[in-house]
Amino acid sequence: MTKLEQKQALETILFVANKTLSPKQLAEMISDCDTKVIRELVAELNMNYEKTGRVFRIDSVAEGLKMHTLPEYRKWAQSLETVKTIKLSPAVMETLAIVAYKQPLTRAGIEFIRGVDSSHTIRRLMQQKLVRIVGREMIPGRPGLYGTTKHFLEVFGLSNLKHLPALSELDMNKPAEALDVLPKEIPKNWIGIVNDRRGDVLMALGKKVEARGAWLKALDGYDNNGADGVATNMIKKKIATVDSSQAIEKKSGAK
Repeated sequence: MTKLEQKQALETILFVANKTLSPKQLAEMISDCDTKVIRELVAELNMNYEKTGRVFRIDSVAEGLKMHTLPEYRKWAQSLETVKTIKLSPAVMETLAIVAYKQPLTRAGIEFIRGVDSSHTIRRLMQQKLVRIVGREMIPGRPGLYGTTKHFLEVFGLSNLKHLPALSELDMNKPAEALDVLPKEIPKNWIGIVNDRRGDVLMALGKKVEARGAWLKALDGYDNNGADGVATNMIKKKIATVDSSQAIEKKSGAK
């Protein structure tokens, strides 16, 4: 095959594929190709797409390659009935955030962080193929260890777990920018969830001022309507508790 034919074959395969394909898989499908050639072809195709104003690119997702529409044009694709979106409640998103950042961990570990039973939320995430059992804890009973799946990476547009937004990035003045690659219905809540959990941990460590700051950032990550409204009310109560505690301590110190 000529290089042009290889490029056309690669473009055709990625255009019709409904899942990510690794460079190795693609090399096996196209004659006279290896993984290095595949990456070179991808770079050339993307350069051509950019020069000619195409609305799609080939990106590295879940350690594979996938053709996708640029974010600014995604709304047109979402108008099609064939495009599926994943809608998760704040409780399920909270659990997913904990698993993503703390994996692998047991159900008990998840519940220790959340403070509530999480069997339903874990089951929901497993049904959506976002979370799976990745191993067993070497303690009596051998409880399952939960981690994220390849589908999780695909949904969030991540090449691998190393590309998860660092917790420090979520503290930026414009935290949403760290999650621009994610579907709109998921990242906005995630920022609130992560900072809410951070506030809980800081409070448990006795760092009230830092906890209050984290909760204030969490408020920016939630909407004030629907289920998110419940979450914001809970955070406001936490902040009020800290304020009351600090006021009492200040008053006691004055005496």
